[in-house]
Amino acid sequence: MSFDEQLQRALDTFTDRLRDEVAGQVRDEVARQARIVGDELAAIARAEADAARVEADAARAQADTAHAEAETARAEADAARAEADSARAEAEQAAVAGAEADIARAEANQAHAGRAPVTGQLAAGIRALGGARSLSEALDTLVRCAGQEAARAGVLLVRGDRFHGWRGFEAAFAGGDSLDLALGDAGVVAQAIQTAAMASSESADSDGAPAFAQLKPHQTCVAIPIVIGGQAVAVLYADEGLETGNGEPGTLNLEPLEILTRFASQRLEALTAIKAARSLTVDADVRAPARGGHDESADQHAAARRYARLLVSEIKLYHEPQVAEGRRERDLATRLGGEIARVRTLYEQRVPAEVRQHTDYVHEELIRTLADGDASLLEAKT
Repeated sequence: MSFDEQLQRALDTFTDRLRDEVAGQVRDEVARQARIVGDELAAIARAEADAARVEADAARAQADTAHAEAETARAEADAARAEADSARAEAEQAAVAGAEADIARAEANQAHAGRAPVTGQLAAGIRALGGARSLSEALDTLVRCAGQEAARAGVLLVRGDRFHGWRGFEAAFAGGDSLDLALGDAGVVAQAIQTAAMASSESADSDGAPAFAQLKPHQTCVAIPIVIGGQAVAVLYADEGLETGNGEPGTLNLEPLEILTRFASQRLEALTAIKAARSLTVDADVRAPARGGHDESADQHAAARRYARLLVSEIKLYHEPQVAEGRRERDLATRLGGEIARVRTLYEQRVPAEVRQHTDYVHEELIRTLADGDASLLEAKT
């Protein structure tokens, strides 16, 4: 082998050894850098996992808090329902006891005066009032029962310094349920409100018969306030009726009328208390925090629908003449604009925004309850 060949072989051997050494160093450095990067990535992953655990713990804590608040709201609603049931039972027991005492007193007075007993008719009226399940049903029952004790009888609702005839008023009086009576023309009706006691045209300080009655000076009429929570909200008016040719006075039994009105007031007060309790429980249901499930969302929507129905039904109950006129004139939105705005304000204060944005339950109830299904009656007239 020549010297050049030997030199070339040695050079090749050195080059291969050098290449192997460099490649080994590169591999070691790459492995070291890979380990460093791996350690960094592992540290980042651990940090992210720790952060995720912290967030999960926070979410669980929030869910537990929401669950506790929901359970508290449900417990409060249950307590309110229980109190409402207890109050209703106590009110009904007290009303029945008071009615029995009134009947006994009336029976004694009738016997003392030598008149036929009225216990059966009066007791039937009280039983009918005790079975009323709504404010409007109680008032309708009172008018019907009072009509058995007087030639003419009707209920007038108090609206500030004016009086409005309750539905069915036209059956006995020409003014009808559209009657709008000023305080100065109300006679004994205004007197009964101002004194919070029965007022009769026969008393020495009587203000006389109201203008709509068209009675003769010698004819008797009576007005008895219907009181709820210490406030007179309506008046039962009754009289002997228009004078006929025979000159005989019509029926007017004052004591049974007073007993019926007093019992009707107690029944209305009990129904109002129940309604207020239901409003509170609906409020608790509406504001109960959702836990993220479908059932909770459905419960909130159901509660919102019930609350809207309650608010709108109050408009119909307390403004029935205006509702009837608004349907007839097709201007419900204008005629009852203030009441509708008040209902929307109350609804927005209690119902979560996410529920309101999903469905306008107030509008649905306005169409169903006030407009009798005709949405065009709620369109504002220009």
